[in-house]
Amino acid sequence: MKLLKISILLMLLFMLAGCQPSSEPTNATLLNPNPLETQAQMDLVTFFEKLNQKQYEDAITQFGGSYEVLQGYNPDLDPEDKATLLKFGCEFNGLTCLQVYDAELKERISDNEFLFSVRLRIPDGEVFVLGPCCGATEEEMPPVSTFEIHVECEAEGNCKVLDLPPYVP
Repeated sequence: MKLLKISILLMLLFMLAGCQPSSEPTNATLLNPNPLETQAQMDLVTFFEKLNQKQYEDAITQFGGSYEVLQGYNPDLDPEDKATLLKFGCEFNGLTCLQVYDAELKERISDNEFLFSVRLRIPDGEVFVLGPCCGATEEEMPPVSTFEIHVECEAEGNCKVLDLPPYVP
């Protein structure tokens, strides 16, 4: 009987020893984004928020993409007046300047460039869906609710959105 108790005790000790924390990374550790990725996501959300709130001067500080399309839509505007180009893009040219519903990392392109899958929020809180355009059917042009947005960061953590908001004709 004493031998049985000792055997059970040893078996419990071995089982408990197996429950010690491992030095290997866990899935939770692997899923946690790095600080630069987190900054890129926050700056992306802030950029869309600034556009949505018509704070175009603030928005230009977080945009690092091309203004060429907006200059093409607005040839009478000063091409150096980036805030006004963004304003016209959002208010007259069909850019979807809504707040972000959610943004998930789709791909890490390099150490400092990220591609996010972004869904936008319409004023009633629902997800924005871009439906078919220009007489096309849903089969010809399926509705889209997720848009790809690139963000590039400098080493100091200053991140810039590289893509304009989705265009709605």
